[in-house]
Formats: sequence, C-alpha cells, structure tokens
Amino acid sequence: MPQDVSGTLEIFTHRGNSVHEDSSYDDSDDEPLASKRKRANSTRESVPNSAPTWRKCEPSYSSAPQRTSQVNEKKNYVCEELKILNPVQIFEKLFDDDIIDLIVSNSTVYAKQHNRHEFELVPCDLKKFMGILILSGYHKLPREPMYWSLDEDNGVELVSKAMSRHRF
Repeated sequence: MPQDVSGTLEIFTHRGNSVHEDSSYDDSDDEPLASKRKRANSTRESVPNSAPTWRKCEPSYSSAPQRTSQVNEKKNYVCEELKILNPVQIFEKLFDDDIIDLIVSNSTVYAKQHNRHEFELVPCDLKKFMGILILSGYHKLPREPMYWSLDEDNGVELVSKAMSRHRF
C-alpha cells in the first residue's frame, strides 16, 4: 500500500470473474474496447450513405413584404417631419432622453460587470462623447490624441473644451 497518500483508501481485488465489494460489475466490462468500437463502426456502415438532393425552388417568406406604396408613404411622412428640423433637433429626435438614459444605465452595468466600479456616466457626458465621435467622422486626424493636442495645427479646441482626453 502506498505510504504517500493522505486520507483513507478503499481497495478492490479481482478473484476470477467477480469483484468483491462491487455489485454493479458486469461481464461486459471484461470485453476489450476494440470489439465495442468494431460494433459501432459496423452499424454505421450498414446505413446507406445518401447525399442530399438539391433542387431549385422559389423562396418562401414567413411574412409578406410591405407594398412599395406603403413604404413610400412612410418615407415621405418622415421626410416632411424632419425637413423643418435642424441637425441638433434631428439628433435629439432620434436619441431622445429615454434612449440616452438606457445607454447610460447599460454602460454603467457593463462597467461594473468588468470591475470598473469607479466608472460614472451622466447623460451630458454621453452626448458630448457622441458629438466628438460624429465630429471625428468629419474632421479626420491621423491619431485620436491629436484632437486634444495643444499645437495650433493639430488640436481641435471644441473637443478639448468639451471633454478631457482621459475622460474620452
């Protein structure tokens, strides 16, 4: 018996075809695994290999598409509604207070789930962040930190006044 094993040991011994202390022993346990594998392969081989048969047919959709006249009516309605608004009003119509609050709350939950417990976000900061992202799409610079650069040919004063680089 090994001396380096801590705890108690239970030892089973074989005598003939029976195992003492174990009533769940079955004669099939004495069969070599290779014979079991051959049986599994032979059952697979008895099933004929059938390749799928492909055929052309018209696609069937689960829901009927809207008529083009309905789509055009909705498009014209949206265009008329947004035509009288300036870009800031359009942004606020698309990202209303409910959407902003939803993004803020989910961002806070995400930060806490990733052990950033000091992270705080308020709706005003989120709007500034989104504004900087939109501006950076129009005013391209080679690297992100250049928006906060103090050089007169690189820095964007609007960005640096709105939010610090670390906060961004």
